[in-house]
Amino acid sequence: MNPWRITSSLRRLFGAKTPAASATRSDQSGTSSPAVYVELLNEGIPCIRPVPVEFPGENLFRLLQTADYDPEDEHWQFPPGSLVRCRLEAWERGHFLVARELVGAAD
Repeated sequence: MNPWRITSSLRRLFGAKTPAASATRSDQSGTSSPAVYVELLNEGIPCIRPVPVEFPGENLFRLLQTADYDPEDEHWQFPPGSLVRCRLEAWERGHFLVARELVGAAD
């Protein structure tokens, strides 16, 4: 399976119309928004965090800034505003859609 062509695999796994619909996070108001995970750099161990996204096309995601984003504290692999492709990856606590390829730089 081509790791960059994951839409049909995610539809089978989650029964969702789009990958973004299957990966959601709740914000402070209790509503959910589409989310993928981005790797945090310089943490000492591999770790990822959920990030809200826009879904402009098949397996393309624009990373949005979180309310608590602090570039001095968290070093994301791709900064907010970046257009990325994601891969479904196995991590200790399950499978996650993780940003892995930069397609377009942040505005």
